[in-house]
Amino acid sequence: MVESLDWIPEAVQLWNSRTGDGDFPYAPIDRNSFCHTFFDNPSISPVAFKAMESGVLKGFLLGNIKKKYLNGENFDNTPFYLSMIMTNPSYEGTGIASDLLSNAEEYARKIGKKSIAITYRNLSMLPWIIHNDEGSFFHNNAPGVLKPSKAYSFFEKHGFIEKKVECGLYYPLTNYSMPEKAVKNEKRLKTDGISIEFFDSGKHHGFSELFDALHGEVWRKTIDDNLSLPEPLPVLVASDDGKIVGFAGPIDKEESGRGWFNGIGVHPDYQRRGIARVLFSRLLEAFHTIGASFSTIFTDEGNPALDLYLDIGFRIGGKFSVMEKAL
Repeated sequence: MVESLDWIPEAVQLWNSRTGDGDFPYAPIDRNSFCHTFFDNPSISPVAFKAMESGVLKGFLLGNIKKKYLNGENFDNTPFYLSMIMTNPSYEGTGIASDLLSNAEEYARKIGKKSIAITYRNLSMLPWIIHNDEGSFFHNNAPGVLKPSKAYSFFEKHGFIEKKVECGLYYPLTNYSMPEKAVKNEKRLKTDGISIEFFDSGKHHGFSELFDALHGEVWRKTIDDNLSLPEPLPVLVASDDGKIVGFAGPIDKEESGRGWFNGIGVHPDYQRRGIARVLFSRLLEAFHTIGASFSTIFTDEGNPALDLYLDIGFRIGGKFSVMEKAL
């Protein structure tokens, strides 16, 4: 549900006026990126509401309905995805944001959605930036609502429930070297017959079985899509006599200098053996080799992997709340 897009220049200007605000961690955006993010993605049906008065944009709301589903997903069990609500500062406190949210909720109910969610599973991904004394660190997908922030208070007031907290982590790669603990782990694993190396289709097998065990449908799609390319990006695997028991990747560098990957996982039967530590350390080494200057990731606050990431050297740059409201 999208009417005319003649208000987009004002929306982009409003967006960029907020960047650098401690309450608004998102990266600056231009018109092309705005349209690509919120309207041109073939995997979603975009939804937009705006409030205009005498040609002035008072505020807007952006969201979407997923059109392409992962295994196990369908229209009924996926929410209405809320991407952004923004109010012109001149109209803050006038109820514009509440009215826009009410319109979105009414629309979502009308089409049969059972909930509205702010989550990293939203296919309209919002890049964000960690600013601190060590520099600026870019991430391609904000995993929820910055916490604490005015937005968090707004959604909490309007009945949204915090489902979990995601930690945004960063790691400068300028002087990276393999941690001693990871080097020792890798030697021990090798004596146990487990190798950490780049995926070779002639040597390794078992991605499908690994993702079945991990219930990793996003990872499955990303790896399958990557391996179908004429020149796939490299992927690290842990293998036991050729059987894939863990992975990390795909491995790439973004224009920002960020080392990018989609995921890391180890088969349940092989966990607690130090495989994830070696995979992650080798992943960072691969980023450094291809010239990445930093890496950013996010993970659940309650995920045991958080301790691993912090031990390797990642720092927490911010926390985000995944929020949902039943309709």
